[in-house]
Amino acid sequence: VLRHWHSLLEKGGGLYLTIFIPFAELEGELKEGEWYPDHEGKLEDGREIRLDTRHRIDPAAQVLEREHRYFFATNPGNFHESRQRLRWFTHEQMQRLLEDAGFEVREAFVDFDPDSPAASARPQDFDGILTYQAVAR
Repeated sequence: VLRHWHSLLEKGGGLYLTIFIPFAELEGELKEGEWYPDHEGKLEDGREIRLDTRHRIDPAAQVLEREHRYFFATNPGNFHESRQRLRWFTHEQMQRLLEDAGFEVREAFVDFDPDSPAASARPQDFDGILTYQAVAR
């Protein structure tokens, strides 16, 4: 994907990319295989909506699988279900992938804060959000 995006850019063209590391799942803050309330909201007509999630994680493969159930609070038995399979990368891995695809990383920071460089961030000091600004070489 990164090579394809590179092919769409002229030399010096930019890429701004945000990824995440699922620390809550990795550290056991969310129990694997159990449904938990994820988000709540309210529609314009006043109806309350909810999202429940459960996950499975394979730290060695760096893969997170999530199942989501979307439903009205008054009718939790009638839900829409979706699934995600996500692969995450460490800062070092993402930097290498970008460079191998022909990009030069100009900036890499955590938690949407340009004043918090990714290279010096310790996992316990950020929420797992990594942002890269890179240009095509």
